[in-house]
Amino acid sequence: MEGLGFGTAYETAIFRESIDRLVKKYQIKRVLEYPITNLLNDFQYKASTGQIGPPETNHDLVWSFCHFEQNEDSDQFIDDLADKTNRYLLVAIQNNRNPGLTLHWFYHKIIGKEWDHGKIGKMSPKKLRKAVTKNNFTILEDDFHDLPWFILDVYECGHFLKKLVPRSLLNEQDVKPSKFEGWPRIIKSFLAHHYQVLAEKSKS
Repeated sequence: MEGLGFGTAYETAIFRESIDRLVKKYQIKRVLEYPITNLLNDFQYKASTGQIGPPETNHDLVWSFCHFEQNEDSDQFIDDLADKTNRYLLVAIQNNRNPGLTLHWFYHKIIGKEWDHGKIGKMSPKKLRKAVTKNNFTILEDDFHDLPWFILDVYECGHFLKKLVPRSLLNEQDVKPSKFEGWPRIIKSFLAHHYQVLAEKSKS
C-alpha cells in the first residue's frame, strides 16, 4: 500500500455507505457534489435509486466533504450549497474533538509542512450545526463516523503503525466498517475523524 491509501479508502467507503443509506431512506433521485472533486471515483457516483445530474440542473441532495472548514466565509459556503439543492443538504467536516487532529497539526509543524486541512476552529460540530440552521434548514440527522483501526487522526504520520498491522487490515480493495463505528455516540464524538449533518430546506 502506497502513501495514505488505506485511510482515504476507508473514509471514502464509510461516506459512500452513508450517502447510499440516505438516498434510499429519503427516496432521493438527483444528487450533486459541490464543489465537484474526485472523492467518489471522479464523481461517477450513482446511487441505486438516483442519478447524477450536471451542475445546472435541480438536485434533491447536495453534499460536500471537508470544504466547510476550508472556506474563509463558511456561512457563504452554506449559502452556495443552499442555492444548489431543492431539498436536502449533507455536509461533512473533520472532527476537531479527535485529539489526533492536534497531533496531526503538530506533525506538520515538526516536518515543516504547510497545514492544508482547513481551519481547526471550524471543524466544530457546533459551528456546522449553527451555520446550517441559520440558513433556513432543519437538521434531520447528524452523526460522527470514520473510526478505522487507527483511532487517532494520523493519516499522514500513521505509516509508522502500518508495519505493526496485519496486511489483511490494509487491503484497500476490501474495506469494511470497523467495530468502532458501532460504539456509543458519546465515545465516537471524541474519536471519530468526521462529523456530518443532513438538513432539509425549510418550506417557506
